[in-house]
Amino acid sequence: MSKRYSLNKFTYIAFFCFGALLAFASPLKYDDTLTVETFNNAAGLQTNWWIFDNLKRDFVEGKDKNSRSYAKLSGAATDYYVGGTGIYLGKDAMPYNALVIDILGFGEDSGRLRIQLYDDDNNSYQMQTDENNNPINVDLFEYDLPVDWEGWRTVEIPFSDFVLVNPGAGDGRWNPHTRNGSGGQLQVQMLVIATSQYGSINIGMDNLLLAKIARFDKK
Repeated sequence: MSKRYSLNKFTYIAFFCFGALLAFASPLKYDDTLTVETFNNAAGLQTNWWIFDNLKRDFVEGKDKNSRSYAKLSGAATDYYVGGTGIYLGKDAMPYNALVIDILGFGEDSGRLRIQLYDDDNNSYQMQTDENNNPINVDLFEYDLPVDWEGWRTVEIPFSDFVLVNPGAGDGRWNPHTRNGSGGQLQVQMLVIATSQYGSINIGMDNLLLAKIARFDKK
C-alpha cells in the first residue's frame, strides 16, 4: 500500500515565505556588471536624467521592504511619438556584452522604448551635434523594445542586437572603450513611442545595468 503524505500548516507557511522572497528578490546576478541607475532616489533621478518633449516622469517610492522604488514614464503621443529621457555615462563598456533593465508593463498598449547607445569616436568625452542636432563623431546604436506585458520583467538585450542607425558619423563599429581619451559609451537614451497615433504610454523602469552574460558571447 502506498503511503499518503499531507502538508501541515507550517509547511504551507514555509512555501509562502519562500515564494514571497522570490517575488521581491534582487535583480539576477551576472558575471560582471556596471550599474547605470538603480532608480531608488528621486533627487538623483531629477539631477542625472534629462527629459524632453511630452514625456512625464514620476518617482514611485516603495512603501516597505517588500516593494520597490522605480521611475514611471507616462505621456500622450503626437503622431505616435511621446518624448525621451537619458543619462550621461562616459564609461568603458567593452567588458560587457548586454544591457539589462527591469521593465514594468501595464498591458499590451503600454508603449515602446527605443533604447539608444552612443559610442564616442572623437576621443572627447563630449556629445557633439551638427546644426540639425544630429550626433556627429559618434556611433548611434538602437534597439526597439515593445512593452506589451503586465507586471515586472527583467529584459536582457545583447549589444549585438543593437543596430547602427547613423552610418558615416563615426567609425561604424561598436567599440565603446576609454582608451586614448575616448569617452567610451557616452550616454544611454530612450525614446518613448505609443502604440496608437494619439495614444498614451505607461511604463516603469528599475535597475539599469551593463552586464557580462556568458551565453551572449556566442551571438
